[in-house]
Amino acid sequence: MYQLSVRTKGALIVAISITFKIVLLFGLLFLQYQNQRAEEASTHSKQILSVARQLMSELLNAETGMRGYIISGNPVFLEPYNDAVRNVLPTQQKLEKLCGDSSVLLPLARAIKPSAEDLLTYHGHNKALIEAGSLQAVREATRQGEGKRRMDKLRGELQQIVFATGRY
Repeated sequence: MYQLSVRTKGALIVAISITFKIVLLFGLLFLQYQNQRAEEASTHSKQILSVARQLMSELLNAETGMRGYIISGNPVFLEPYNDAVRNVLPTQQKLEKLCGDSSVLLPLARAIKPSAEDLLTYHGHNKALIEAGSLQAVREATRQGEGKRRMDKLRGELQQIVFATGRY
């Protein structure tokens, strides 16, 4: 059997100790890196959800304002609609940008744009009809749930982003 000298045994103990410390250090650095990546992903997901909520709020405000205008004929109710016309597209573009690095989320964010434009165009058409004196035609379309159908479609599209972001 081979006998190690005391000096060799000491060097071996020091080498094992140093190797263990190096492995431990790299393990801790890797865990720190993983933690940082997870935190960045969480922050990014929160940003996506916040912008999706903001977009939904703007669209709901447009819908509510237009309904108030249809019911009352008072143009003051058009303020939320007018704000939405100005803000929806930039908000939707911001959502697309935030979803840009995801092959799952980006198509969902892009799908919202035509639906949002459709809703705002529908309400713009109603506004023009009311201003032209066709309030009854607009009220009838409202009773038939035309605006609600469009809004429900948007809710569903935004809900898909919320669901997918939770899995992203």
